[in-house]
Amino acid sequence: VVSFETLVRFAMDDCLGEDKYLKNQVGNDKGTQYRHGIYYYQTTATTTTNTKNQAQKQQSQVALDIINSYGPECVTECLPATKFYPAEEYHQQYLLKGGQSARKNDTTTIRCYG
Repeated sequence: VVSFETLVRFAMDDCLGEDKYLKNQVGNDKGTQYRHGIYYYQTTATTTTNTKNQAQKQQSQVALDIINSYGPECVTECLPATKFYPAEEYHQQYLLKGGQSARKNDTTTIRCYG
């Protein structure tokens, strides 16, 4: 079992790297489709709405504390998760299908970002 805090730290350090300071940008790609953030929700069964709201507040506070620890320049957003929409089929497993790497003329089949 991995804690929510561990996942947030991994996302901020290993996945986003310096991109956490770039609003609506990942590397050289810019636009709102490249925004990044920590989106949280409570998956465990709760007996009351109050308990669920309290758990979400705890997750949001953990994420906000970690994001804020990177200073005011960090623009990674922290919001409650909403409905998830999977990408179109041609975007699914994009790198495994030989999708383009972030580097020009890179012929590597799968590239690890981060």
